[in-house]
Amino acid sequence: MLRSLVGSEMCIRDRPKTITLTQHLMEHQPQGSKGDFTLLMMAIQTAVKVVEKNIRRAGLHGNFGFVGDSTNSTGDEQKKLDVIANEAFKIQLISSEKICILGSEEEDKAILVDKDRRGAYMICFDPLDGSSNIDANVSVGSIWGIWKLPPTKEITTIEEASNALLCSGSTLVSAGYAMFGSATNLVITCGRSVDCFTLDSTIGEFLLTQANVQIPPRRSIYLSLIHI
Repeated sequence: MLRSLVGSEMCIRDRPKTITLTQHLMEHQPQGSKGDFTLLMMAIQTAVKVVEKNIRRAGLHGNFGFVGDSTNSTGDEQKKLDVIANEAFKIQLISSEKICILGSEEEDKAILVDKDRRGAYMICFDPLDGSSNIDANVSVGSIWGIWKLPPTKEITTIEEASNALLCSGSTLVSAGYAMFGSATNLVITCGRSVDCFTLDSTIGEFLLTQANVQIPPRRSIYLSLIHI
């Protein structure tokens, strides 16, 4: 029995360290965020989980297809899952009370959060990119970029909110995407590294599966693209 216990202890000790997205964010949140960024990202990961569940069950619940004559801000016909994903992101982001302005591809105008629920961050997102192909059971995703509103800037109108979202990519606090396919991946960067997390549906957590992801300096596919 002693051998069995010692063997089990060695097995546990040899396993790679399991890091959840929340743990990772607490250690790598942007400087000066004071925990607000972590709470914001927790809202995003909850929205991603909601979207993932709705995609998996879309066929069973009749959620494939278009929403009548509705179109989004770019003129694309809205699918039912576009609307569901957009609502999931809006609800979670506004509930976090860490967002001031939201810009969504599914909305004609920027969304200015009520003053008593505003935070210091701004976000632009596409809640469900590639939804036009979802009936064919191919991978789709969500994508977002996060900026911080300057503390001296006062936003009072939708027009001012829309103008505030016209930021340079160089001032991003964080950016990321979620990919829904054979697995659900969430990839983020806070400026220092790119890290990939995979949803473990058995425990409902995103776990770190690839840290400091980098593009290899040379691959045959790159050469093929150069010669096209």
